[in-house]
Amino acid sequence: MTFYEPNPEVASTGAEVDEFLDAQPSADTAPSMPPGPRAPRSGDDTSPDRLLDVGEALDVLGVEREQLDALVEGETLVPRGERDGAPLFAEADLLSVRLIGG
Repeated sequence: MTFYEPNPEVASTGAEVDEFLDAQPSADTAPSMPPGPRAPRSGDDTSPDRLLDVGEALDVLGVEREQLDALVEGETLVPRGERDGAPLFAEADLLSVRLIGG
């Protein structure tokens, strides 16, 4: 179903994104790298598996400790490890919670 009228003055640039997920890219537009996660490089500390302590989690989320505790209690945020009795959080999880406004 189309919700707009085509505009004859607008021409295709050839760089439009495929409309359907099952569409196969042509050989000239196929990505040069295979899809999937990027392998971490030596010294790369931006791995999605990077664990952050409570202080770093508070900084990433921009919240106070009580708000972090509420996110954990409500299972919106789940600790992925522990160091010296304190929870550790995956950086990717923190960024996701920040993005959705948990």
